[in-house]
Amino acid sequence: MKKILAFSKIYLFDTLQAKLAFIFNLAFPVGFFVIDNFKVIGKGTINEEKLVSVLSVYIAYIILVSLLNLVIMPILAQREQGMFLEYTLISGNKLYPFWGLLGLQLCVLLLELIVFDITVYALFPSVGGMILTSLTLRAMSVALPVLGILSLLLLLKIGLQSLSVIVTLFIFTCFLLLKKDPSIWSLINPLQYIQQVVNHGFSWQFYIVGFGYLVVGLVCLVRFDVTPKFR
Repeated sequence: MKKILAFSKIYLFDTLQAKLAFIFNLAFPVGFFVIDNFKVIGKGTINEEKLVSVLSVYIAYIILVSLLNLVIMPILAQREQGMFLEYTLISGNKLYPFWGLLGLQLCVLLLELIVFDITVYALFPSVGGMILTSLTLRAMSVALPVLGILSLLLLLKIGLQSLSVIVTLFIFTCFLLLKKDPSIWSLINPLQYIQQVVNHGFSWQFYIVGFGYLVVGLVCLVRFDVTPKFR
């Protein structure tokens, strides 16, 4: 536990320097939400069900992009820089730096969602804090499973210059495949999965898909090679 906390402290400094990541993770969706809903702010009662459906897409974006920018991309970047190998040799196991980074970024993700909730509540007080809290808890409950499926990217042999391009294309593809009435097969899309769980809560289909995500994540973590590929 001490080793995990030590790595969390190391990663905290790097996280505070990643201002551009926070712009994409939080500032962009918050700003777009305000602009997109500016005409209906202060217009009285709103359709709560419709607003929750809209919010689920924004929350899904925050979850997906944050996990990519704050967990997957830093791990791949540190691997190519040789830092992750160094951390693994120092600690004796690649899981220590991994869990140190993940624990910190889950806390950061929760703070991002709280800021988003506060923004929504300030604009639409009629929504109620309990509803927003429920949406946030649902979102956090799928963070680990979604990270599992995103861990497939850890197995790719890609250079740092190609990394951001691939991640951008991945996010764009996820949005392109987003459907209003998804089937269980469309839940392979992690963005769709998050949006559906946040919007509707858990059902047996979501438990099955989430378990599959976790299994994929464990396999990817075991097979993840900390040795730099392009040095």
